[in-house]
Amino acid sequence: MNFSLTILTASLILMLAFAVSIFLFIVIRRIVIRKREAKRKKIKDAIEKDVLKSLASGTEESSKEIASKCSRYPHILTTVLVDFIETIKGRERKQLKTIFNHTLREKTLKDINSWWMIKRLRATRIFIMFSSSYDASQIIKLLRDKPAVRLAAIDSLARVPNEEALSQIFNAFAKDSDPNIQEYTNVIFSLGQKSDHLIKKYLKKPLSNTKLGLLIEIIGSIPLPNLYPELLRFSEHPEMEIKTRVARALGNLNTPLPEIIQALMKLARDEAWEVKAQALKSLGRLQSHSALDVLTESLFSPYWYCRLNAGYALIKFGQKGIDRLKQISNQKKDKYAAEMAQMVLEESIMT
Repeated sequence: MNFSLTILTASLILMLAFAVSIFLFIVIRRIVIRKREAKRKKIKDAIEKDVLKSLASGTEESSKEIASKCSRYPHILTTVLVDFIETIKGRERKQLKTIFNHTLREKTLKDINSWWMIKRLRATRIFIMFSSSYDASQIIKLLRDKPAVRLAAIDSLARVPNEEALSQIFNAFAKDSDPNIQEYTNVIFSLGQKSDHLIKKYLKKPLSNTKLGLLIEIIGSIPLPNLYPELLRFSEHPEMEIKTRVARALGNLNTPLPEIIQALMKLARDEAWEVKAQALKSLGRLQSHSALDVLTESLFSPYWYCRLNAGYALIKFGQKGIDRLKQISNQKKDKYAAEMAQMVLEESIMT
């Protein structure tokens, strides 16, 4: 009995000692973490002040001096530089890049080429933010990496548009003999309206029809309504594929300007049915009443898709479009036009 009690007492003492040690460990760990955080904050505040002084001086020498002074704390310096470059514009960015190049560039490049994706992911964001014109090939490489890294690259380009890097990416796109269209689409589309001046610039270069088509599609997809004059210029292009993309992009701009409507009505009378069909669809989207006659006559087209798109376009005009569809459905001259008009009318009633 006494032996059992002794064992029980010893067990309780051990459990209590273990619980106390766990408690002390947690307390000590919290104290250590708080001290580390306080030290980190103190260092971060000091680095921020030094960087601000460097930016205020406006000299490259001061940037190099800060780089030498802060190189002992690469992680904290990274945080400070990212915070600044996301808010600062103009010549001060060049000084931030100088600090980055003298302290973090070598390590970042090493991490970008690491086998570990998590390292590449972390390095990708800061590398693109501080990249230069000669880094375009490395950025293209990141845009071909695994989805997570690719998205990080695209996100960084969108958040901190680097004019030098973006120009080089467009230049690489123009020179690429076998471009991955989806990769370039992702990065250009992510930039939104920040890319309009570069798209305008490269539309004037001698690009292949595939590359021209991509830029034309992106104008409508983003959309970039300020670039509609460029689309109007390509509406006269001899290639059917280009004119089809122009017709689609003009509709996606959702800007019913008279010159846009006129261009679409001309495309709706093109020789290629693919161009006609897309132009009719875009006219329906823009709903300009000046296009009613073109849409009506297109219901008598020998091409099924043209009749279909013309019918769906007319129904978007409300009662005026419905009246025209009823007239066509009752005429006996062209049974295919009548059948299409009747089908569209019945579908509109059902929906």
